[in-house]
Amino acid sequence: MKILIADDEYLVRMTLVSMIQEMPHPFDICGEAESGEDLLELLPDGKPDIVLLDLRMPEMGGLEAMRIGKALSPSTQWIILTGFSDFDSARESVKLGAADYLLKPSSSKELEQALLRVAGIVREQRSLLHKQFESNLNAAFSGWVDPHLSCHDPFIEQAQYMGISFAIDSSLKEQEKAFHQQYFSRLRLKMEAAVSESFYSALFLLPHGHMALIGAWLPEREQEGSRAMRRLLRELEQEAQTGSGPLAAVTVTLFSTGICASLQDLRHELNECARFAPLRVTRGIGRHWSKEQLIGPHAAGLAEFSRLWLDLNAAYQGHHYLSYMKTADRLWQLFHAEHVPACSPSVAQSIEAYVSVTMNLRIDIRSENWLEDLHEAGDSLLQHHASKDCGSTMIEQVIAYLELHYASEITLTELARDFHVTPNYLSTLFHQTTGTTFVKYVTRLRMMRAKQLLADPSLQVQQVAEQVGYFSTRHFTKCFFEFEGCSPSEYKKKRKRQHLQ
Repeated sequence: MKILIADDEYLVRMTLVSMIQEMPHPFDICGEAESGEDLLELLPDGKPDIVLLDLRMPEMGGLEAMRIGKALSPSTQWIILTGFSDFDSARESVKLGAADYLLKPSSSKELEQALLRVAGIVREQRSLLHKQFESNLNAAFSGWVDPHLSCHDPFIEQAQYMGISFAIDSSLKEQEKAFHQQYFSRLRLKMEAAVSESFYSALFLLPHGHMALIGAWLPEREQEGSRAMRRLLRELEQEAQTGSGPLAAVTVTLFSTGICASLQDLRHELNECARFAPLRVTRGIGRHWSKEQLIGPHAAGLAEFSRLWLDLNAAYQGHHYLSYMKTADRLWQLFHAEHVPACSPSVAQSIEAYVSVTMNLRIDIRSENWLEDLHEAGDSLLQHHASKDCGSTMIEQVIAYLELHYASEITLTELARDFHVTPNYLSTLFHQTTGTTFVKYVTRLRMMRAKQLLADPSLQVQQVAEQVGYFSTRHFTKCFFEFEGCSPSEYKKKRKRQHLQ
């Protein structure tokens, strides 16, 4: 809490400084003024939280200095120092907005109580301003306010920004939820401790699912604001590196932007952090990464490889056997492709750490049998459903896979092989469970998606056909007519007429 003392008497100033320095509170004397003119010179740059102001000063009096000073530093709170004979002036200062006044001479206890009362007002004001800032920023990032348009908040429009997004990885979903609450509760406390007149912060959920901490400050306060943000980042980085949970059951990876000149730049940088966040799998979890560090050597070759490990974990956590096994096979293929530098010891160690934390599996990525280890873990997904109706569980897995990959060339024989059953058995089971054949089910998925795409006037029928898995426009047209009762071209025209009405 920054305090500026304005009194023309040197002895009074020294007495006040001495009493404040002995108080067991975070009070910091940021300046002294011996006249109203000196006070007004110090206010714009010093931006004190509290001014202790003597009403009786030569030339410019305390009331006039306060009247002008409030315009120079609107958030500053004022405590008036007055004698018995100046009581009317003290009352006038209260009308001007003084937070408190003290009769001279005041005891150390009286001064301490006044400072604590006014410091509480300062903190409450800051809290309200920061909540409003957080609300406005959240609205902009949630799409409620177009970030390219004025949000009618001068601070948000003028501020510089820096952002940190968080990725939490764990194999224990219930423990992850509890950790998530505890972690961000602790972060809130850190943010409150960093609050100042020159530094604003906000914490909210980004559209892509990661939490983000945003720091903001005005350009003229860049040194103070960026210092506060980097101090927060260092604390979070140390916590991430020392372990984010018991026995590293949960890890937190940090992604930071640089200093951004506008809200639009910040949004772009956070989107970039989200785009490259999967690279934590091959770069290392439980650490702090800037975008420049993430997109270092071999980033292009590692990007898809890293995303596939995230997909593998998602399938494993969701008990989606078919997607899991196919993703594991794709990882093996990509691993042996020349453009994936997965043989690097650091990359291998990072992948092994990620798999250990998120799937509780131990693999050696440099051995020749890690795919077998993944397949063995995949087989356990089927055993997970052993107490359930195995047939219906299998069909649920098939349907989940079809809904994601309906545009690919999918055969019943291939799926049956993946589930270690005969095609006839899978076909019969599928019909019994869904009430339709495998081929008709896939066709229906494709046609429903085709109808959505045909509503887009920028797409041609041939493009729609290819996007839903047909390389022959004639065959697509035939299937669509049987499903909808009209050709794709007729359907496009009908949707266009409906749109114009």
